[in-house]
Amino acid sequence: MSPERQIEAVAQFGRYLWQDPSIEDLVQEATRLVADGTRADAALVLERTVGNRLSTARASIGFAEPPGVRDLALGTAWHGPIVLETPGRIAIIDDLRDQPGEPPVFAAQGLRAAAAALIGDPARPYGVLAVYSRARGAFDAGVVPFLSSLATALGLAIRRTQLTAELNREREERFRLGSLVEGSDDAIITATLQGTILSWNPGAERLYGYAAHEIVGQNLSRLAPAGRDPAASYLMERVRAGERIPAFDAEHRRKDGSRVTVSLSLSPVHGREGEIVALAGIAHDVTETRRLESHVRQSAKMEAVGRLAGGVAHDFNNMLTVIDGYSELALLKLPADSPVRPLVEEIHKAGERAGDLTRQLMAFSRKSMAEPQVLDLSAVVAATAATLTRIIGEDIRIETRLAPDLQNVMADRSQLDQVLFNLVINARDAMPLGGTIAIETANVAFHAAHGVGPREVPPGQYVLLAVTDTGVGMDAATRARIFEPFFTTKGSGRGTGLGLATVQNFVMQIGGHLAVYSEPGHGSTFKIYLPTVALPLATARGENPADAPAGTETILVVEDDDAVRLFTEGVLKAAGYEVLTASNGAEALDLAQGTATPIHLLMADVVMPVLGGHALAEQMHPLHPETRVLFTSGYTPDAVRGKGMAIPSARFLQKPYAPAALCRKVRGVLDG
Repeated sequence: MSPERQIEAVAQFGRYLWQDPSIEDLVQEATRLVADGTRADAALVLERTVGNRLSTARASIGFAEPPGVRDLALGTAWHGPIVLETPGRIAIIDDLRDQPGEPPVFAAQGLRAAAAALIGDPARPYGVLAVYSRARGAFDAGVVPFLSSLATALGLAIRRTQLTAELNREREERFRLGSLVEGSDDAIITATLQGTILSWNPGAERLYGYAAHEIVGQNLSRLAPAGRDPAASYLMERVRAGERIPAFDAEHRRKDGSRVTVSLSLSPVHGREGEIVALAGIAHDVTETRRLESHVRQSAKMEAVGRLAGGVAHDFNNMLTVIDGYSELALLKLPADSPVRPLVEEIHKAGERAGDLTRQLMAFSRKSMAEPQVLDLSAVVAATAATLTRIIGEDIRIETRLAPDLQNVMADRSQLDQVLFNLVINARDAMPLGGTIAIETANVAFHAAHGVGPREVPPGQYVLLAVTDTGVGMDAATRARIFEPFFTTKGSGRGTGLGLATVQNFVMQIGGHLAVYSEPGHGSTFKIYLPTVALPLATARGENPADAPAGTETILVVEDDDAVRLFTEGVLKAAGYEVLTASNGAEALDLAQGTATPIHLLMADVVMPVLGGHALAEQMHPLHPETRVLFTSGYTPDAVRGKGMAIPSARFLQKPYAPAALCRKVRGVLDG
């Protein structure tokens, strides 16, 4: 082809660039033009790979099949690498057969002569543009200008396309990052190294309450409460030194003055030359998360106390069973005018108070054996008011405002009495100079979410129990801790710190809600919202020990505590039962194997050495299938459940138990 036609081919390639083709189209068009311009039998564009081994054919003409990677990877001295080492980056080979490193693919096509030129900048070459002929020595110096011009134009076009692609990717990345920043729920802020705010995303506006135009240009210290952490300056210095500060908790201030706990991370922002030009901060609101974590820690404390209660309850309740039981039996036999009777009554009262303490520990740990029943809260308060009046002293007056048409609630009566007792005692201690305690009940209906304290009470029907005092009140710091176990503001020996924790746990157990309102010098109000139930009231049952039911059946009592065993045996024999006793499960099993007559009831402690109650009941069943089972224990119910398999037909009696309660339970199990 004439030089004019070659110049036209280069010009044609230049016009083709206006179509903004892809790199694949560029190399294909260049291959076609170079083959036409040199009247070559074949042409290739070979892309440079690692180590300058040109092994990838990006475009080809004149080959039956485009050379593959393996076709071009053989040999180390073929014309591809030679071009990169030749001055001017042009190589002309008269006969490829004289080149020992040439891949066989060229000989297989009958190609002998070759001319190749470098594509792109020698410092960053893209590859080689090569033409081939079946005639030996087909290419001379006359082909060099055309081949070099086209290779140079192709290199520039490829580089421009690559730069455009990189620019587009950078724009897309910036757009994506911008979208992430704008759409993030977290506050993303940039500031100068001196702390002047430069950018403020919508997440920051939602978190802190400032619009961008209100805060940009202000100092970061505007977000810090008065008396800011002195460590803040130290952290800023670390960022200025190029260090990234991982997330840490910080307390910030919103526009309205409220405090918010954030998880804050800080990073330096680098310029094009690598210098630090600004700092960036990401703040995530963790106020609620930290509150929940505090609740989990509180629950862990409760669990620890619960385990403690379970550990001591067994032996303690064994002793209380004997103390309460024998004192109650003694009171039944003592005449009303006996000089000993007041002493025994005090013993019995002390045992009951000790039992209340155990139940309080168990209620606090949420492991008490609750017996919920349908109650009228106004009636409960009215029945308890007289007792409460005697407890608090003459300098404090109790006022009751009780709704007469109160809806019913489902709760454990003894736990509800304990809640009233704890709230009134807490109010009494807050009024050292005397005052008034108001107890109020009312029906409350919430038709939509109703904010109560820090939480919301869901819509529904509730019964309100409110206890208000005119005492010293509490500040915010005290209010935040009053439900913590063992936290008390009373002096040494004047409180266990379990009273309000027990109240909170009772309310949570039955699905209620608790709110506290108090200010220093203005007293306190505790409001408890209990969900209502559409059920009739429970009927009262007499508790006269003399009315304990009797029987004549045979009962096997298995108890490892000698005093409890003797007490239980005496009560049951006095009620007319035939009683067999054993001190452990193995002894009881031997006794059962040697007894041919029916054993109507197995009354066994759950936790015993050698053989526990559950295992004993299982092994005894084949010997005496008629036997019913009554388990007893001083452990908490949760601890008992882990001591063996459940007996579906078995019943449970919590220690300590009174003689009448024991007889009623035994009779109930025997009667099915």
